[in-house]
Amino acid sequence: MQRPDAPLAGAELALPYLLDDADFASFARRAAAGATRARVSEPLLGALVAALWTARAGLEPRGLAVLVGDDDAARALCEAASAFLPGEPVAFMPSRGAAHGSGLDPAPHLAGERARALHALAAGGLVAVSADALVERVPPAASRPRAVELRLGEERSFDDLTHELADAGYERAHTVEERGQFSVRGGLVDVFPSTGREPVRAEFFGDSLERLSAFSGFTQRSLRDLDHVLIHAAAERAPTGSDPTVAWGVEEDEGAVPEGLVSPLPELAGAAALVAWNPDALAAEVEEAFAEAAELLRDPVALRRGYVPVAEARELIDDATALDEMPLGQPASFDARPPALASFGVAEAENELRSLERAGYRVLVCFPHLGEARRTHLQLRRVDVALPDPGAPGPEEAGVAFCVGQIRRGFVAPGLRLAVLPSGQLFRRRSSRGPARIGRALATVADLRPGDFVVHEDHGVGRFVRFDTKEVGGVVRDYLYLEFRGDD
Repeated sequence: MQRPDAPLAGAELALPYLLDDADFASFARRAAAGATRARVSEPLLGALVAALWTARAGLEPRGLAVLVGDDDAARALCEAASAFLPGEPVAFMPSRGAAHGSGLDPAPHLAGERARALHALAAGGLVAVSADALVERVPPAASRPRAVELRLGEERSFDDLTHELADAGYERAHTVEERGQFSVRGGLVDVFPSTGREPVRAEFFGDSLERLSAFSGFTQRSLRDLDHVLIHAAAERAPTGSDPTVAWGVEEDEGAVPEGLVSPLPELAGAAALVAWNPDALAAEVEEAFAEAAELLRDPVALRRGYVPVAEARELIDDATALDEMPLGQPASFDARPPALASFGVAEAENELRSLERAGYRVLVCFPHLGEARRTHLQLRRVDVALPDPGAPGPEEAGVAFCVGQIRRGFVAPGLRLAVLPSGQLFRRRSSRGPARIGRALATVADLRPGDFVVHEDHGVGRFVRFDTKEVGGVVRDYLYLEFRGDD
């Protein structure tokens, strides 16, 4: 009998079904020996590249770089694969977001994601690379800002930390509101990592790091304690100055392309095996990205200084293992379809699960939070559901198991007899609301001010008072504190 708060296995439960499949094992061996081809249904792509990376354990190079058409595809693949590889180095390498020669620097979050991708590659991780990123030259490794690593209880100079953050491209601010900023108050250093979802607070006692925590930008209250934080750079190049109290860096001529940029292709090929998703479409995206750069940089010398020639990128794509959506006579094929779920409520969801189980499927239902998985399990009456512990296997025969993982879309793979379902698509609720009425739109809840009137779905009109940080069901979140008529 498990405790109600006992952890569950994650979405990595799905990988053994691929790794133990004879067709996949044969494909993985061919991919390890050199470039090969396979047809892969798009819903299965995230799980398949995660399994392919896992199968490379013990090989050199350890990493896997998946080349895709654009930044959105790279981000989506990173999110999909990381759900099956919790705790492993998975990242995506987007474009700079600002053309070389435009006089603009990449935004902190893009610079951070690119830095994290190169760091993951060096660590032998899985990285999704967009076509634009393939042709954009990067600063050489020696001139890139270093990541800042913080560990609870370590001894380090308070002043050294602020200088390291400035060297990594972080801007000093009164309070941190956006990625790429840091602030100093007494013995506290707040920093919003360029790749983070929330800011981090480092509390010092002398030169000893006494506490590390993530905190709410709204309420300034701690959300959870941390033992370790890796803060990736917020700029592409290390600045020339490191005084965090003044503006850093040197201004370049408008439209100039920096000297000394290098191609990212040797770094990719040296640190990872290469996989190209829909290689013909990918090659067309590369050509389009280079053509757009050529329109901006009329000078061929400047163009060559900032961008990789199309022929070099095409050669890299041609040498990669090719994964295509379309059947083109490939020696291997991995088919899957998106889940076709029409259930609303627990009873209808049970019917869907029983139907898949009768068809011989091993079904994994992925919940974003542990509490939600356990609450739903208690509501089931007609389906036996396993709750595997971390490290335990999924169902060997047809059956259903709940696990914890951020799965957005899921898939149903007949050849593997495997269905991976996001809980949000399976256990949907019918909406009881009428037609939406148009009111004043807010870009974000941060636009609310004390005294503003809001309409609660259940309780009606109330007055906004403040943001509050509370722990409910073991999860710490920000909440709105509202006042209603009377004592409510």
